[in-house]
Amino acid sequence: MQIMSSKVANYADYKFWSSTHSKTKNRYITYKITPSLRSFDPNYCSKLVWQSFYYGSGNYNVIGTWSAGLTYVMPKALINTFNNTYAPYKVATY
Repeated sequence: MQIMSSKVANYADYKFWSSTHSKTKNRYITYKITPSLRSFDPNYCSKLVWQSFYYGSGNYNVIGTWSAGLTYVMPKALINTFNNTYAPYKVATY
């Protein structure tokens, strides 16, 4: 799982923060809820997470391929797009 989390985090960093993986931001994305999960700009919170797992996980089927046909992915529904093997779960309450 650590390899997977690194892959997804590196993808998100490159695609949404810095194309050079530096601390300096050089990617600027418009925040707007639009009906397309495959477009990267504009973007919104849960869509950014979905894209990071969908595209950043490589050959692993972390996100169900069926969900690529969705028009929106709202925060509460995001968990339902993961395949069972990679489904998030509650570890503890803080």
